[in-house]
Amino acid sequence: MLLTLLESVLAQTRTITGTVTSAEDGESLPGVNVLVADSAIGTITGINGEYSIEVPAGAQSLKFSFVGFDTQIIAISNQAVIDVVLVVSAIVLDEVMVTALGIEREQKALGFAAQELGEEELSAARELSVTRCLTGKVAGLQVTNTAAGTGGSSNVTIRGNSSLTGTNQPLYVVDGVPIINQPKDGSGSGGIWGDNDYGDGIGDINPEDIESVNVLKGPNASALYGSRGAKGVIVITTKSAKQRRDVIVELNSNFSIETINLYPKLQNKYATGYEGTNLR
Repeated sequence: MLLTLLESVLAQTRTITGTVTSAEDGESLPGVNVLVADSAIGTITGINGEYSIEVPAGAQSLKFSFVGFDTQIIAISNQAVIDVVLVVSAIVLDEVMVTALGIEREQKALGFAAQELGEEELSAARELSVTRCLTGKVAGLQVTNTAAGTGGSSNVTIRGNSSLTGTNQPLYVVDGVPIINQPKDGSGSGGIWGDNDYGDGIGDINPEDIESVNVLKGPNASALYGSRGAKGVIVITTKSAKQRRDVIVELNSNFSIETINLYPKLQNKYATGYEGTNLR
């Protein structure tokens, strides 16, 4: 009689196994919650994303949930192995932004002014420099380009000028590393009085390689960067390699034409002669 009852109990449950992976990079996800729908029966995935759960005979579906990913409910039917691919939640990515030193915070939890630009906003106009991509997209940020044309340096200020003698440009941080954004000219003096303008440090970054740009405004936002961030901080996060199962080819092109607005009037007929005498 006991053996008969034991077989009857075992017949009411069955074991379901499987693996949970990420749709973004195909990597296994440890710690994913696996729950039998409408019950308290559950488990979590192991270090390799594998799970094993005993489900009642009348169970209809399994619920998979993980922080940062969309919850999925999978019907059980007669399956003994259920592999699940979780998709990254777009809502969570929009709310999280990089503030300072690689720290990620929700934008609504910040106690200072900060603004984020995503990949789509930066690549909409297909500009050649990062600073031109920021023009007209960030409140309180002003971009002034030099007369050097394409490839020349630019002057960026956040919330106006705060110094009469020093630089008013913000600090640029690329993937957590501060960079020197000085104009590259013939003498290294910053493009003053006749030096050639070969661009600046931020101009060497390809806008197509940027994933997001966070502009930190005010002393509270840039306090972690010390005095170098007193004029504001522009935090740039570049794209990282992602494992994909399919091959994607992306082709981008840009074409622009620039013309000189006006030519300065030059006097090339007379020159100063001996003792100030004008010679023609």
